[in-house]
Amino acid sequence: MEDQVSRAMEMARRRTGLTAEEIARRLRPVLRLPEMPPGKEARSNWYGWRQNPRSVPAVALIAAARLAGTTVDALLSDVSAGPATSRIAELEREIAKLSAVLGQVQADLIEARTHAGLPWTSSTEADEGRAPDESRRMEKKSGTDES
Repeated sequence: MEDQVSRAMEMARRRTGLTAEEIARRLRPVLRLPEMPPGKEARSNWYGWRQNPRSVPAVALIAAARLAGTTVDALLSDVSAGPATSRIAELEREIAKLSAVLGQVQADLIEARTHAGLPWTSSTEADEGRAPDESRRMEKKSGTDES
C-alpha cells in the first residue's frame, strides 16, 4: 500500500509537469508547513515523502491529485494496475496530446501557405509524388474535374 501511495504521488507530479522542487513548494501550504525561503530547496521534502510514503498525509495525496487535475481514486487505480499498464496509459495520453498539436500545426501551415498564395499538397498527392497541378491535369483528363 505504501508503494502505491508513493507511485500515486509521482504520477500526480508527472501529470502536472512540475519538477520535484515545484510540487514540493506547492504542497507545503496544504500541509501547513512554512514556506521555504527562495534560496532554500524544498525538493528534499518530495524525496522524503517518496521514500517514506507513511509520512504522506492524506491531504497531500488529495492536493497532489487536484494539482494533476484528477481524483485520488483515479491516481490510485492508475498505479495499482502496475507500472507497465500505467506507463501505457500515460503514453496514450501523450500521443493524444501530440496528435492534437500536430493537427493544429498542420492547420496553421495550410493557412500560412494559402495566405502566401502557395499551393497545398495533400498527403495523397505527396505519397504519389505528384504536384498539385499534375493532379488537376489528371482530373481533367479523367473527367472528374468539377470546376
